Amino acid sequence: MKKWMNFENLKVWVRNEENETEVLQPTGNKGEYKSSDGNVLVRLSTVYRANMTAVYVDAERKRGYFDENYAVGIVIKSIPNLSKYLANYMKDQFWCRSVMKMNLTDIPIDTQGMICEQTNGKY
Repeated sequence: MKKWMNFENLKVWVRNEENETEVLQPTGNKGEYKSSDGNVLVRLSTVYRANMTAVYVDAERKRGYFDENYAVGIVIKSIPNLSKYLANYMKDQFWCRSVMKMNLTDIPIDTQGMICEQTNGKY
């Protein structure tokens, strides 16, 4: 089941071809964020199954293009009851590496995917 939702504990940003970064603002529609000029729209969706929640990012740009290395990012301020996480990040241009940590401040900047375990056993 796919649901759209607003995450109050995160920031969504985009970077353009000129390496300029902009933090997007919520549109008022659940899970949607847009640039100040309306050129970029990002939608976040979640899928819930058993004890797991997955977050997906869909981004579109009307003019220009995204930066080839850092198109869209999410800054997570908090995850309730975080116990630990496994992050998969870009170690260099062609290879990924995994890391297991317990603190959100240790998330590698180039994280491509992440699995978090909460103290209640949910992921």
